[in-house]
Amino acid sequence: MAKLFIYFTGMKIFWAISLLLLISVSANAQTKLGLKFSPAVSTNRLFNASDSLDFESWNSGVRFMGGLTADFFFTDSYAFSSGILYVPKRVAFRALPDGATGDALLEEEYRVHYLQIPLTLKLLTNEIQPDTKLYFQIGGTAEVRIFDEPIAEQYDFIESFLIVDTNVMLAAGVEYAIGINTVLTGGLSYYRGLLNSVDQTRALDDPLNIRNDMITLDLGIKF
Repeated sequence: MAKLFIYFTGMKIFWAISLLLLISVSANAQTKLGLKFSPAVSTNRLFNASDSLDFESWNSGVRFMGGLTADFFFTDSYAFSSGILYVPKRVAFRALPDGATGDALLEEEYRVHYLQIPLTLKLLTNEIQPDTKLYFQIGGTAEVRIFDEPIAEQYDFIESFLIVDTNVMLAAGVEYAIGINTVLTGGLSYYRGLLNSVDQTRALDDPLNIRNDMITLDLGIKF
C-alpha cells in the first residue's frame, strides 16, 4: 500500500510540474505539434560487486517508441522541445556463479515501459537546401514507469523496478518543409540513463545497478 501511495503521488507531481512548465513556455512562444515514431535499440549498463556471482549485460533488443511532440519556438533558430512519448525498454542480464560452468548460467529478461517527457533545447541551422534545415537537440528526459513484466514466470534476482527514470538526450537530424505548416523530420537520438532502474533485488550480497540506454531512429511530422 505504501508503494502504491508513493507511485501515484510521484505521478501527480510529475504531471503537475510538466504541465506548468509547458504552459509557461508556450505562453511566449510559437508552438508546433507533431507525431514521432522511433525504432529503438535498447541496451543496459550493469554494475555489481557480488562475491558469489559474475553479472554481465545480455545483448540488446529492438523496441518501438512514439507519441506526441511539441516545439515551442522563440526564434527561427531555437526552440524548447518537449512532448509525451510511450517508451518500452528491455532489461536483460546474465549471471554465472563463481567457479561454475556455462551450464549454470542464469538469464533474466524484463519488459519495462515508461511514459516520457523530454525537456530539451533544439537548435536549427539556416536552410542548407531549399526548405531543408539541420537540427541539433540536447537536454534530458523525465520518465514514469507504467508497466513491467518478466519474460519468464520465475526469476531469481529483481523484485521491483524504480517508479521513475531520467536520461541525458543528444540528437541530430534534418527537417524538411513540404508546405506552409507541415514539416517532415528524420534523425538519430541517444539516451543515456542516469538512474538505477532496479528498486529492489533478492538473494544478492551487493545491489544490482542497471542503467538503461537507447539509440533511436526518429521519424516524424509536425503541423
